[in-house]
Amino acid sequence: MSVRRSLGAVALAVAVAACAANGTSPGSGAAPVAFSKGGVRQAVVEVENFNWQDVTIYAVHLNSRIRLGMVTSMSKQCLRLPERFVASGTDFRLLADPVGGGAPFVSENIRVRDGQAVAFSVQNLLTLSSVAIWDR
Repeated sequence: MSVRRSLGAVALAVAVAACAANGTSPGSGAAPVAFSKGGVRQAVVEVENFNWQDVTIYAVHLNSRIRLGMVTSMSKQCLRLPERFVASGTDFRLLADPVGGGAPFVSENIRVRDGQAVAFSVQNLLTLSSVAIWDR
């Protein structure tokens, strides 16, 4: 196994464990990864907010924004990505919109496949924020 793949596996394990341990998955303590009726895994976006403001996270496709949830300042939250993004292989962007105002951060286009997880790091200087996608 390559070093890159090993680091990716370790980072993903930590992210999933953090989501499960903190019970921050939406709903009633649902597991971070679940299967839908169609057999497609429900993808999770783990957001780590280092910004001084709370941020609202959206998935943006074409001209529509789908609210995933809000992450308070200096905290971590696991948010469910709508199944249609995983099932259809649709390109989308993640948007972090500061609750108190200010310019939002919009990621580059990303595509999540079945069996992948997303880590979204929101930095205090929003232009330094980043998105990483890992194979599980």
